[in-house]
Amino acid sequence: MMLRTITVLLFRFVLVVALWNSGGLVYAQSPATPPSDADIRDMLHDYIDIGKLGVGLVVGVVDERGTQVVSYGNLDNGTDSEVNGHTLFEIGSVTKVFTALLLQDMVERGEMRLDDPVQKFLPESVKMPTYQGKQITLFELATHTSGLPREWQGDLESFVSHCTLHRKPGT
Repeated sequence: MMLRTITVLLFRFVLVVALWNSGGLVYAQSPATPPSDADIRDMLHDYIDIGKLGVGLVVGVVDERGTQVVSYGNLDNGTDSEVNGHTLFEIGSVTKVFTALLLQDMVERGEMRLDDPVQKFLPESVKMPTYQGKQITLFELATHTSGLPREWQGDLESFVSHCTLHRKPGT
C-alpha cells in the first residue's frame, strides 16, 4: 500500500510539473513560486470543464513546505462521486519514467552500474533467463530491450525463473 501511495504521489507531482512547465498554470506570483491551491484548482477547472479533457483529476505537490493536494471533478464510473486525495488512478506507463530516474540516481551514487546483470539484484530463488549465455543487464531492462515477453500470467518470480528468451538481450 505504501508503494502505491508513493507512486500515486509521484504521478501527481509529474502532472503538476508538466502543466507548470508547459504554461498550463497561471501564477499570481513569479514562476519560481509554487502554485497555490486556487491556481491549481483554476487549471483543473479549465482542463476539465472548458477543455473537456477529463472528468476528474487530483494534483499533489510535495516540496520543502510539505504537501498540498487539490482535486477537481468526478469519477468516470457513472456516479456523482468526486475525486479526492484518496482516489486511486491507473497510472500506466508513467512508472517506467520513475523506474529509469531511480535507476539513474542509484548509478550516479555508485550503488549499481547500467551494465550490471539483473540477476545480481535478485534473490537466489529467482533465476533470470539468459540467451546463449548473455545475461540481461539493468540497461536492457530499463530500455525494454531485455527480450523478456511483455505479458505474463501468475507469479512474476516464477514466470521469470521459467521464461525462455527468444532473442538476444539488447536487440
